[in-house]
Amino acid sequence: MTYKEENDRLMQSILRGTFFNAYKTDSDSLSNLNFKSLEMFISPVCNQSCEYCYLIRYGNGLYPKEIRDNSVILHNVDLLIDWIIKNEYKPKIDVFSGEIFSLPIGFEVLEKINRLSDTTVVIPTNFTFIPEQAERVKDLMQQYKERGNRLFLSASIDGKYCEGNRPSKNKIRDDEYYDKVFEFCYENNFAFHPMIYSHRIECWKENFKWFIDMFKKHGFKGTPLYLLEVRNEEWTDSQIEIFEDFVYWLTDWCVRNEKNLFKEGFNILSSMLSTIGRGIGCGIQSALYVRMGDLAILPCHRTSYKGLNYGKFIVDGEIVEIESENIENMVATYSFNADTLPVCESCMIKHVCSHGCLGCQFETVGDMFTPNPKVCQLEHAKVKGFVRALVNLGIYNEIVSQCSKEKQINFGLVKENINGK
Repeated sequence: MTYKEENDRLMQSILRGTFFNAYKTDSDSLSNLNFKSLEMFISPVCNQSCEYCYLIRYGNGLYPKEIRDNSVILHNVDLLIDWIIKNEYKPKIDVFSGEIFSLPIGFEVLEKINRLSDTTVVIPTNFTFIPEQAERVKDLMQQYKERGNRLFLSASIDGKYCEGNRPSKNKIRDDEYYDKVFEFCYENNFAFHPMIYSHRIECWKENFKWFIDMFKKHGFKGTPLYLLEVRNEEWTDSQIEIFEDFVYWLTDWCVRNEKNLFKEGFNILSSMLSTIGRGIGCGIQSALYVRMGDLAILPCHRTSYKGLNYGKFIVDGEIVEIESENIENMVATYSFNADTLPVCESCMIKHVCSHGCLGCQFETVGDMFTPNPKVCQLEHAKVKGFVRALVNLGIYNEIVSQCSKEKQINFGLVKENINGK
């Protein structure tokens, strides 16, 4: 057996023991939940030019132009759906792309995925389909329902005071537009996931209050808001200070409005308190990523650069096999723990830190597994702002005592550092 054949067999064995096994079972054990997702990376083409977006900045490296043929993408979607059906797999499908509903093939891709049954399909969308294509999207959702599927849309809007970070090529976002977006999300129980970016960080207190007011205005029972800081390198020292102040302010707001920080911390707060069953909080270890232009198997959609990809599906009329490309990166990525990375290993916040994005790290320092110093500074500021708020609100012991011992130690070190001990 050749070295290449051994690598191919190793890759196939790893996938059988993780994702393919989880796709075959209905068990909701933690080990299975960490391998339930399959992401289809459709296209990098978008109708917005978001300032922080890696598809805008690095799209040609992540998804080369020579593999963007729409007819090939559609054919590969069919091949992958056929493969799922043939193997009787039941993955949760994530559809990642530039704005899917603005693509010439967007609706056709989603119609093809609907050949599956009893499946949840999650799509981030910037909601520029409102209002012109709203009825068409509703019809598609009904088609999914009739097949026993669920189409869940995640609203990628940054909010009235921060949408300048996401310039639209053809959409006017006035109050009437936002009302229609919130009405659509309320009717279908959809959530929002704005990005907290360095530019306009000074607007985020008002922006957050705007989201809360809109939820109240449109009858939402809760606050379906998932906040995530953009872990890019361009944060300045002054912007990081403002971010820390926002985290402090948000923690204070949550406590004064009787929010459970563990369950209602809008992710940005609750992620510091929660424990996950894998080595890093993002999805790179918990989804099988497939680029539809060439059926390459990727580390994730932000690390799909030449030389980093794990392998690809081999087609002979249908998907017949999987061959390896960089099995070493696959083993390293699936098995690593971010707490043990260089710098992180001896860091006092490693157990409460979200850690950096591996794609950003590759783009800025040339290595997936070497943290970016500016992102480290950002994460330290987040934890510091959170701890300061807990102390000043008099609930530090109450909250931290519910965390793991490792997290208690990390929070304690930050608290001591703030007190100058």
